[in-house]
Amino acid sequence: MMRYLRLYVCESKNRKDITEPGVTLYEVAPDNLVHRYAQFGVSGSVFSPENVLMRAGISPDYMAAHPAGEEIDEIEFAASWDTVKNMRQLCRMMPDPEAPWSKTATLENGETAFLKWVPSGIAPGTMWMRVPGFERLFALTSDKKVVRRIYNHIFLGGGADLFDSIKLRNFQEAK
Repeated sequence: MMRYLRLYVCESKNRKDITEPGVTLYEVAPDNLVHRYAQFGVSGSVFSPENVLMRAGISPDYMAAHPAGEEIDEIEFAASWDTVKNMRQLCRMMPDPEAPWSKTATLENGETAFLKWVPSGIAPGTMWMRVPGFERLFALTSDKKVVRRIYNHIFLGGGADLFDSIKLRNFQEAK
């Protein structure tokens, strides 16, 4: 079951450009890997995975217990996410995020992955898993390691070719 966290920040120890109040949202899988992340404030927003790569697990218990953090429910997360999701650089790069598409991708290890972009965000069937970092991208697999390899392929391993058929603009800049 996913967990949802909200943290209020005033400045970041890791990023010198964050000096004003802001909010960070996390959607965390049971294996503690972040699926969706957004940090937004007065000067703009950053999202994972296109702006921040979250390659290792986090500690949701620690974050929820932090004085500036809280665990929220899925409904509250969805309401907050809906207010900022269209600010994603990735959305601006796609010609039409509301148009469905499907594609077969060859990953670095030679593995073939069948992917679908589903505008509704609802998995097209029981054997489809959502790719971390995306609300609408699904892979035909029941293996969490496969969707993680797809995530790595897109954002770490030259996976820009995955989006060639939909003419994704400036994808390299989003890495």
